Amino acid sequence: MASMNKMSVLIVGFITVLVGVIFLSSLADNESTIRTLVTVTDDAFTGSNSTCTRVATGCIDSLTTVENATGAMTVGAANYSLCRSTTGVQDGILLAANSQAQGITLGGAALNATYEQSPGCMYVASGVSRTFIGLIIVFFAIFVLLIAVGVFTKSKEGAF
Repeated sequence: MASMNKMSVLIVGFITVLVGVIFLSSLADNESTIRTLVTVTDDAFTGSNSTCTRVATGCIDSLTTVENATGAMTVGAANYSLCRSTTGVQDGILLAANSQAQGITLGGAALNATYEQSPGCMYVASGVSRTFIGLIIVFFAIFVLLIAVGVFTKSKEGAF
């Protein structure tokens, strides 16, 4: 009966460690997406002042500049805004109605945008939160390790 009890403790311990490692790998995979922004420079798009033009593959966190395709003219910030395209996330640019820059109508013009995007739309803006997210992974790994050591040590001592 005692050996049966030891075996069940070992099985539970093994399953706990296995589930812990799976959760740890999942959390670690998402951690880089949560903490990283990607800078995209001169992403070409055709301007529209009636519908949101999707320019990013992820969520745009900050839009730095919009300029014409040659880079000779920067469009003023009052002439555009970030918007949600058909995907439902903030990944597009909408020009203001009848927007012009240096006498050129921007609707239908070839433009370039420079922005920072979060590839998985999961970026955490707070620096403190990003630090804690990194620490959660470390503490979770320590917790799983302690469970594994504790279960196997108690099992060998015959406490179960």
